[in-house]
Amino acid sequence: MKRIAKSNVTTSKQLEHVMNERTLLESVQSNFIVKMHYAFQDDKYLYLILDYIEGGDLFNVVRQNNQLDERVTRTYVAELLIALQHLHARDVLYRDLKLENVMI
Repeated sequence: MKRIAKSNVTTSKQLEHVMNERTLLESVQSNFIVKMHYAFQDDKYLYLILDYIEGGDLFNVVRQNNQLDERVTRTYVAELLIALQHLHARDVLYRDLKLENVMI
């Protein structure tokens, strides 16, 4: 579950970003992009119910292992490229690509 405090969505640009994220996650169907099942809100928060990703993010995996095996790295890169191709085919440009946003 991703929880976003409404108090942090203070500008219309941030609200637009959150709404775009929800719309995008509702519309994409890819094995390499997390699936959103449901979205709702209460007085204080916006909630996105997403698939549970057991392995955590790539940043922590790299930090814990100091180095990844070349075969593992190639697999992660190939999966990431497939996800980006899926988005680009739908005219979506993902600009926040970093290890913390890549789930394993």
